[in-house]
Amino acid sequence: MTTPESAVSLLAFFEAHDSIQYVRCQWLDYAGILRARILTKRHCLQLARAGKPIRNGAPGLSSLPDNSVASFTEHIYDHHICPDWASLRPLCLGGSAPRYAMVMCYVVDPSAAPSEQHTDLCPRRALQNVLEASQTSTLGRILIGFEIEFHVLKATGADIAPAIELPLGHYSAGGLRDPTFGCVEEALDNLNNSSIQFQQFHVEGSTGQYEIVLDPLPPMQAIDELVMAQDIIRSTFSRHGYVATMLPKPIASLDGSGSHVHISISEVEHHDCFSAGMLKHLPALCAITLPMSSSYERLKTYEAGQFVCWGTNNRLAPIRLIEKGHWEYRCADATMNYYLALATIIAAGASGVVNQTPLLLKDISGMEKSAIGASHMPLPLDFEASLTALRASLSLWNELLGSAVVQKYLRYKEHEFETMEKQDSALAQCLWKWY
Repeated sequence: MTTPESAVSLLAFFEAHDSIQYVRCQWLDYAGILRARILTKRHCLQLARAGKPIRNGAPGLSSLPDNSVASFTEHIYDHHICPDWASLRPLCLGGSAPRYAMVMCYVVDPSAAPSEQHTDLCPRRALQNVLEASQTSTLGRILIGFEIEFHVLKATGADIAPAIELPLGHYSAGGLRDPTFGCVEEALDNLNNSSIQFQQFHVEGSTGQYEIVLDPLPPMQAIDELVMAQDIIRSTFSRHGYVATMLPKPIASLDGSGSHVHISISEVEHHDCFSAGMLKHLPALCAITLPMSSSYERLKTYEAGQFVCWGTNNRLAPIRLIEKGHWEYRCADATMNYYLALATIIAAGASGVVNQTPLLLKDISGMEKSAIGASHMPLPLDFEASLTALRASLSLWNELLGSAVVQKYLRYKEHEFETMEKQDSALAQCLWKWY
């Protein structure tokens, strides 16, 4: 919620960026789609000074990717969109002075009971609650780093194809000479100018596929910058007639794109128990971190993993150990709601620490592939199976997160699955427009 202090900091921001005329107030819905309302600078300051939220229709959180609205949506109530001004950034596209700023928001249900208004609806609030919970404090400082993998495609109507035909993947320097790489460089300049921090970039494993590695940051800031970075990348390529998509499998013949999450904790003595907590809940977590049918096309070697296991610097595993207290969570892609994903991953790990859950699964590094499959439980084979795992553990998630936000998410995703994916809608071929 805005405060008088927010208005002062907002005014200082506008004075430092006097070319900005509009503010994009943004949030991720349950489908992981970025939604926004755009305010004029004048109206933005008015709301901040008055401490008022932005009123928005309930479909802003529960619309499906086909633009229909979930049947259970309450149309007689508005949601309140509450900017978190700490996330405010200039939105820089091209060399001219920015006209837009962007800020990430909480979504509040004013029709709910006071104790539920800020907790049971909003994935971003769910993450904030987990980070403030006493069991999370035992982990010390948490840092999150994201890898942005994306394909550069060209679109003709509803069809898409690789923008280049040459097989220039796997760190190829030749990929840096491709004509589309100029757009990559422009996107990187736009990220820099928008105060979004990244470490490196390279050509990925598939034709026209690139990866940008963002800086490790505290969880909320890391996700805010990731969401903004993804939108800047998509917008930059769109201005040049290309499609930059983070969809897990936009074209069957191409390698998939993941959204791998690096997680580190400073209290490394809790390493084993945190690992055990993540592994214990991994099948249910897949319903949140692999939240579409196409996500499961990546459940194979070197992409998202196939079994509930972990390994030291081992990309066969969905949870790759980098060093003690530092993991790469690999069974994730850009169709997830990142706030809910991190809320549940961190809560799962923290529950292992609180309950002193022993790490019974052994490091798979050095094991034969056949032995891994024989001694480890498989990950859910499809989205329906992961939804079943999440449904079976719903009461536990309500307890771990202290709210019913996972319950609301599950209701939405079950509806989405029944109305879209289970009917094999042609829309599935067009999801690159959103992701």
